[in-house]
Amino acid sequence: MSVIRSQRPLQPPARLFRREEYLFAALALPASVAWFFATYWSDGWIWATLPPAALLLHCLRQALTSHLEGNGVRITTRQYPDLHVRLERCCRKLGLARVPRTYLIHGWSRLHSLAWRLLRHRLVMLRAELVDALDSDVDAVDFYLGRELSHLARPHAGYGWWILPALPLPLLGSAYRRAKEYTADRCGTLCCRSLHSSIRALALLAAGPRRWQNLDAHAFVDQAAHSGGFWMSLQELTATAPWLCKRMARLPSPPMAVPRRHLLAWPVAAVLPAVGGGGFLANLATLGVLGLSLMLVALPAYEDYRHSTVYHPLFSYAHNLAQAAKIRYEAEHTLTATPAELGFGRLPLGIARVHMDEENGRITLGLTEGSNIVYYPYLDTAARIVWRCTTTLPRQHIPWDSRCNSSSEDGSAPIAWLRQLARL
Repeated sequence: MSVIRSQRPLQPPARLFRREEYLFAALALPASVAWFFATYWSDGWIWATLPPAALLLHCLRQALTSHLEGNGVRITTRQYPDLHVRLERCCRKLGLARVPRTYLIHGWSRLHSLAWRLLRHRLVMLRAELVDALDSDVDAVDFYLGRELSHLARPHAGYGWWILPALPLPLLGSAYRRAKEYTADRCGTLCCRSLHSSIRALALLAAGPRRWQNLDAHAFVDQAAHSGGFWMSLQELTATAPWLCKRMARLPSPPMAVPRRHLLAWPVAAVLPAVGGGGFLANLATLGVLGLSLMLVALPAYEDYRHSTVYHPLFSYAHNLAQAAKIRYEAEHTLTATPAELGFGRLPLGIARVHMDEENGRITLGLTEGSNIVYYPYLDTAARIVWRCTTTLPRQHIPWDSRCNSSSEDGSAPIAWLRQLARL
């Protein structure tokens, strides 16, 4: 990277990033809460994933750099000096002290570029198709360069990882991503010498590399008049980028008037998670997948809960019977033969028989549907009785507050794992 030599101090134009920074701060608050609970629930182990994540990002950057170094053309004072001069000028206007390593590459399928920042390493990839298409309006190239450099110039660019947990938040996450696009357009306009060239650069993104020169910008901006409808408003509220016609309308100063978004679109968008590209359909599909996943977990859990409530009185009776037998043994050192000796009356519904072994103290409850609940006594170091409970019922039929273990292999492993976790 080459150092930009300037007589005046380099200061980022903070006014360009003002709205974006407000949204960043709004996302930082719920993200901080998410990081706090993640740290609490993981006992701090969540931070142990940061070094592997940083290593993975470093490997990805090196892989991308290797690809660009081998297949792209690095822009330097020797290679395409005209583009390098424009890069220096744009960096100076955006407050960047160094020109990032920039490559020109041809042949990628998507008509987009890339700006990458990892710690102090900065990398920019420019699409040769876009630069070639703007050959007739070289000032429009500055708009293109300014847009890509804006991703490196924003003051909070190095802290984007912090708000990752909050980016899926409805409305707010999408609003932040749209604000980044508007910020990039403003940075592009700052670097460009004329508003006309900035509009022509956006026309290229709308009409493509062949038809953009014949695009009627006023007619294209007039299309924004339909953006106040419900479906266009909903799509934009859940998208990561604003409508291109609205972006073009925002380029002049003051910006051109565009319709307000439909009121009914806001509550619908408020329940759709911001998952990135794809807009409304992708967010709706994500919500459907989340709902289906919750159903797949909730329905078996509800069935387990329903069965456990049915058997809860039986396990409660068995527990009380065992505790009463323990108290009598510790007081009189005798084993009980029947529940009646302990003051228990009729057997509750669901229990067919109770056998209390006077030799080893084992208590066996036979249920009417054929299963058993068995309490085994053993003495601890203080000569006190401690009970161990087993049952032939499936795991999911055991109440959550019972410490009884199932001898049956039937049951849902995830639910059983959650049950064991709840008993800790």
